[in-house]
Amino acid sequence: MTIKNIGGVTAEWQFKLPNDSEIELEPWADPGEPTPEKAFEKHILDNKIFNVEPRSGVLQPGENMELNVFYYPKETKKHHLKAFLQILNGKPLIINF
Repeated sequence: MTIKNIGGVTAEWQFKLPNDSEIELEPWADPGEPTPEKAFEKHILDNKIFNVEPRSGVLQPGENMELNVFYYPKETKKHHLKAFLQILNGKPLIINF
């Protein structure tokens, strides 16, 4: 995947997966039962089925950068995951893997 800064200012960016912003719960806290979709997402994340490298960077105006998206299936299933491309001071872009 290639990303390019077509703007006129420096762009600092970061790829975020759904578990990048998880808050670790206290041992006494009960998170409840996850939905089947959330349980499958957790399975994908825990088994590192998708990976993106590099996960962050800075692009000067007109620069582009190659990103590698790795898919490591560990079973025969359809895997999908939403990732977010966050640009500093910008709106996040949802990427569906």
